[in-house]
Amino acid sequence: MDKPALRARMKIKRRELASAFSPGQEAAFTERMVKEIHARPSGIVAGYAAFRDEIPVWHALEALYSAGWKLALPCTRRDEPLTFRSWKPGAPLVKALHGISEPMPDSEAVQPDVIIVPLLAFDRTGHRLGYGGGHYDRTLAMMSGKAFVIGAAYAGQEVEALPVEPTDCRMDAVITERQALFFV
Repeated sequence: MDKPALRARMKIKRRELASAFSPGQEAAFTERMVKEIHARPSGIVAGYAAFRDEIPVWHALEALYSAGWKLALPCTRRDEPLTFRSWKPGAPLVKALHGISEPMPDSEAVQPDVIIVPLLAFDRTGHRLGYGGGHYDRTLAMMSGKAFVIGAAYAGQEVEALPVEPTDCRMDAVITERQALFFV
């Protein structure tokens, strides 16, 4: 299946998974995410403001912040790599490209040690299918080896295999409400 067709299918699938996502599943996901990130040396973790039906990471970010981690969120500019800006729970956000919430433009730019990435689909080789804009792939290619990359997903977003192009970057792990998968 080609990427555009798979994206269309997985957008529908993710919407279904999001609508059936229970508070108990969210708690399990949050606990697993926090546990796996706490196993890494502390520093800066970049999350995201959930958009459309992406699995929510706010509770995990709040717990990590309370435990002493510094937080960042991505800032998106058309056809450019992401930049990460410092953020903390309760700080104001602004709507940017595609209506995605980002830190204020005057927030400090930072280099995250851990990056939590949203996705439409993932496979057991560590590849992810995003929206097709290439923002995360361009960013991860520039940061190769400088940050631990964790995909955040509903377990039902796993597919047997993804079509992979040379510009697609692998994740180091995927965390779902059911399990943590590591690819390094």
